[in-house]
Amino acid sequence: MKHAYLIIAHHEFDLLQTLVKMLDTEANDLYIHVDNKVLRSDFEALNHLISNSVSRAKVYFLKDRVSVYWGDYSQVQCELLLFQTASKHFSYDYYHLISGVDLPIQSQEYIQSFFEQHKGKEFIGFSLGKSDVYDCSIKTRYYYFFTRWRAFRLMNLLDRLSVLIQKVLRVNRKRDISCFKGAGWVSVTDAFVRYLLSQEPFIKRYFRWCLCADEIYKQTVCMNSSFKEHVNCIEDEYKSNMREIDWNRGYPYVWKITDFDMLCQSKKLFARKFSSVDLEIVKKIQEKFAPREII
Repeated sequence: MKHAYLIIAHHEFDLLQTLVKMLDTEANDLYIHVDNKVLRSDFEALNHLISNSVSRAKVYFLKDRVSVYWGDYSQVQCELLLFQTASKHFSYDYYHLISGVDLPIQSQEYIQSFFEQHKGKEFIGFSLGKSDVYDCSIKTRYYYFFTRWRAFRLMNLLDRLSVLIQKVLRVNRKRDISCFKGAGWVSVTDAFVRYLLSQEPFIKRYFRWCLCADEIYKQTVCMNSSFKEHVNCIEDEYKSNMREIDWNRGYPYVWKITDFDMLCQSKKLFARKFSSVDLEIVKKIQEKFAPREII
């Protein structure tokens, strides 16, 4: 099987180098998007460094870069650009959307075997609790005009005010479609990627002014199509996307060396997120799960 890893990175580039080394097998092609807010000189240096650090995988740095902001449609633009770029190169068996601060927590042999056994499944997570459904409804019902500036107090207040006005006016942008949400990180088939890209006009029309659309558009497209029949595990969000992510201790929690044994016992394939704050666990994860030849 042939895999495309679609990596979104904006900082922690030492961790990105570790991730790339752990994915360095002939079965993998790596597509890396570095945030456009990163200086061009730093981007070119990183491109050179990583491209020369792998021996088996092919690495492609996206030249058309997006400035990505939390909760903003720019995240969707970045993801669609990665899906489009990879699918133009090759019809991969699976496309894995991951962050530059994620790491695999299984060997490459295990991951290959897993997807061979579950070929055709869509590894997309869904949040189906009452609070999640309500949150999804709010994020898709109203227009959010200031998402990329939400870190600024005034813009955040304006966003809240605009939503309040829309509530009074009974705005509802999604009357004719059911929306779903879940984790943004997925592993999906070539068929789903091509269908998703064919829906780009719909995605832009419905999610351009949505809050956190990256956690909604893939789930919504899937559940309003025949691909819903192939979801790995609709009842369990993180069993479905096979990511180990802890929202109880952080937003999300950053894995530490004290979590090493738990991560090693996990049945998931990938974990997020890691940080240079605790490089000891990064080193141990690499030693345990990286291809033997590159350690």
